[in-house]
Amino acid sequence: WAELLAGDSLKHSYSDPVWRKRRGEVMAKQKTSLYGLVLQAERFASYSTIDSLACREIFLSEGLVKGEIHTRGGFLDANFQLISELEQLENKARKRDILVDDETLYNFYHERVPADICTQRSFEKWRAVIEKKSPRLLFLTKEDLLKRSANEVTEAEFPNILEWQGVKFPLRYSFSPGQSGDGVTVSVPQPLLGKLPLKRLEWLVPGMLREKCIALIKGLPKKWRRNFVPIPDYVDLCLPSMVPGDYSLTQKLSEVLRKKKGISIPDEEWENVKLEEQHLFNIEVLNAQGAVQEQGRGLLALRDKLAITSSLELDAPTVHAIEKQGSVDWDFGDISVYVESIHGGIKVRKYPALVDKKTSVNIELCDNEQEAHVLSIKGIMRLLIFRQAQSVRQIRKDLAKNKVLLMNYRRLGNEKDLLDALIEAAVIRAFSLEAAHITTEKDFESLVSLGREVLFPEAKKLESQAEKIFVLFQKIEKKLKGSIPLAWADSFADVKQQLSYLVFDGFLASVPDAQLKEYPRYLLAITKRLEKLQENLQRDRVATQEFKAVWEPYAKRAEKHQREGVIDPALLTYRWMLEEYRVSLFAQELKTKVPVSPKRLRVFWEQVSV
Repeated sequence: WAELLAGDSLKHSYSDPVWRKRRGEVMAKQKTSLYGLVLQAERFASYSTIDSLACREIFLSEGLVKGEIHTRGGFLDANFQLISELEQLENKARKRDILVDDETLYNFYHERVPADICTQRSFEKWRAVIEKKSPRLLFLTKEDLLKRSANEVTEAEFPNILEWQGVKFPLRYSFSPGQSGDGVTVSVPQPLLGKLPLKRLEWLVPGMLREKCIALIKGLPKKWRRNFVPIPDYVDLCLPSMVPGDYSLTQKLSEVLRKKKGISIPDEEWENVKLEEQHLFNIEVLNAQGAVQEQGRGLLALRDKLAITSSLELDAPTVHAIEKQGSVDWDFGDISVYVESIHGGIKVRKYPALVDKKTSVNIELCDNEQEAHVLSIKGIMRLLIFRQAQSVRQIRKDLAKNKVLLMNYRRLGNEKDLLDALIEAAVIRAFSLEAAHITTEKDFESLVSLGREVLFPEAKKLESQAEKIFVLFQKIEKKLKGSIPLAWADSFADVKQQLSYLVFDGFLASVPDAQLKEYPRYLLAITKRLEKLQENLQRDRVATQEFKAVWEPYAKRAEKHQREGVIDPALLTYRWMLEEYRVSLFAQELKTKVPVSPKRLRVFWEQVSV
């Protein structure tokens, strides 16, 4: 091989294909690089004295461009770090037209390194002198490396992390079609695999969403996709209305396409679309040492294979320092908005909540901030009841004197349950807990002072509301009992379902005050509907079907949100719009609080999380 470098290079130039082929054979046999061969050859003879031009070409192309030399200068590591960063632009854009080629890098060094430098020894001697005068002479810049601007590749479009419920999962991009890591890869320690949001992964990252939506529509059968030509134009119309979240991408795409074109695509058609792997997250599961344990494109399949649930029990501490049990007063100091712990090198954020245990209050950790706030309303309520013990006892005595209220509630529960519910509701309203964010003892003490004076009036107001509600409720219950004509069955079933969503265990404390005020009107509307049923049976049937058309999607969505722990204010607003819609259908004479119609409901439904 030394003879090849020395002898043949005198006859052939470095770019000669024959010379290159022979060189490659020798390199493969010796398991070394071209520059390594030069160094080994120089043990026998100084190759630079045999062919300095070829030696310089090899030194620049292999030693500097490919980084084969060992230098004390920091330029080489810095240059390769910058090249690596800019290569990510191409991986994200999925185009090889951003970074310059090796020839440009060769010319960069060729212009700066003197013509007589062709060995590492001479280079190091020159570098040590020149860097004192021009320290950045051999450092590449972005301008040196970019063939064009890459303005489309931004952090917003191609983020380096996927953040979900306080957990930041690292993302990595690769443009390597046909290989396992092609596209975008999310790295996750095995104990956190259950924390990855299943539906959110369908949305990839913003910069890749457009191409995925195009691929989805193109993958539909012709009878469906021909309605959306040209496909890229329709996708561009849809994207502004599509906000990523932990809900189905295809369902949201269907909703927007239906709104734009009036055509509904069945869910099963989307399920049959076959996508290239680049349009699916590659999930890389890491073991405790940070090595890849498993990887794949299907989250559920990986969870099943590794037997992972949604809990963090595998490596989480049993009890966090902030957690506490059995408090009957604010004796735990200030509460942070969130706490962080490390799981497999990834920070996990959890949110402290004050949890009502009836006889005491616990501090527990929740996965999301909304859940923590909802629980803390009841927890702070319980601490206020403990603090206002004397006032609460007096309110309980006063409420117990209302025999009409107690009698009408008797079939729903016992006296203690009713009085507890009224007191809890009065405290929540008197101290405005739904809007309060209490995290310090000082905040809590201020809250006690502000709400103390209105607690008795609030309890009295609730007593009056509850009396009206239960009187009307009992009248309706009596009408629903006994034998009825078979033709009335659907209407009666609909009314019973409505009542179950209005009057349930704990509704006095959980229904917002604005809606609880409307309960007498809602119940009166049911009474009038039943009174008119015999004369308006056909009209009632039609109205019942119209209502089912909007109620059933709501019920499915509400069940899904409850199962997934989603708290969506838009869905709650929609629920009370549906109650107003019932009034408009079955008792128009009572009028609605807000304008409501099928069209208004459809428009608002678009704002509800999937």
